[in-house]
Amino acid sequence: MKGYIFLLYILLVMLPSCDDAKKDELEGKWQLIEVTAANGTVYPVDTVWYNFQNTLFMYQLYETDTSTYRRCYGFKARDSENRLLLELNSYPVEPYYIEDFLPYTDWTSARRIFTIGLCTRKELILDSEGKQYRFRKY
Repeated sequence: MKGYIFLLYILLVMLPSCDDAKKDELEGKWQLIEVTAANGTVYPVDTVWYNFQNTLFMYQLYETDTSTYRRCYGFKARDSENRLLLELNSYPVEPYYIEDFLPYTDWTSARRIFTIGLCTRKELILDSEGKQYRFRKY
């Protein structure tokens, strides 16, 4: 009888952890591993990260020449299941502004719209402006 009570206790403890609440798959840190241009050319990348938490976004990159990290913060929004809006905040981030940060990226402005091609727990594919960005969960 004690064995059944113990088993019932374990089941009751474990069942709530199996709920169907949908977690935002974007949440976390993603390392960019390659960019595919519109002409099919693939460019390997390993020094760029996109970080997502709730409605916040951080674009982070590593400069190999100076061995330093640059980052810029902003916001993310999804207006549909597969459309993602990322916007860098205009508030200055030490020691530079967005205008100083953008030349280190392929972004042409502080706002970018992506289509989510794939989002799993380990892989993320974003499409924007004729390019495809493939990330791995970091």
